[in-house]
Amino acid sequence: MRIVRYADDFKIFCRNRKDADRTYHAVEDWLLKRLKLEISDEKSKVTNLRKRDSEFLGFRMRLIKKRRTWVISSNVCDKAMSHMQKELSKAIIEIQNSKTASDIKSNIHEYNAKVIGMQNYYCIATRINLNFSRMAHVNNGRFLHRIDGYKKQGELNNKYITQTSHLNKYLCTLKIQ
Repeated sequence: MRIVRYADDFKIFCRNRKDADRTYHAVEDWLLKRLKLEISDEKSKVTNLRKRDSEFLGFRMRLIKKRRTWVISSNVCDKAMSHMQKELSKAIIEIQNSKTASDIKSNIHEYNAKVIGMQNYYCIATRINLNFSRMAHVNNGRFLHRIDGYKKQGELNNKYITQTSHLNKYLCTLKIQ
């Protein structure tokens, strides 16, 4: 078996259902006797990753057949995608509502930091390009609609926002001169 743990959250991977059930009950018993902790029935269960997805730390995992072996396919979970979408939308609105050149520059740095942070955290997912492409499609459209419209009207100073580009071809970022 393999154990993956982060703080109080962990997954135990076993080769078959029998081992998984025995391990589940052993861990449940150990946590209760040694640490006086009860396992949450809603969050804890034995799952066959060949048939169902499992979420862990913002990732959705599933086993898929690749040639003659099984491999993990990982995506960003829907809840995390929705949260990132909202965060980037707020950041775009902040850029749009900037009053001064220094506010624009500061808000662009904030937006870029969020994009880079998201990419750095989720870069280990095997299907990150598909997940972020979907999100980029929505955000790039929103971004271009809100920001480019203001650039054309002369409301945002073009020397602070010179162009839009794709960072690692996933999410739209701004280039600052």
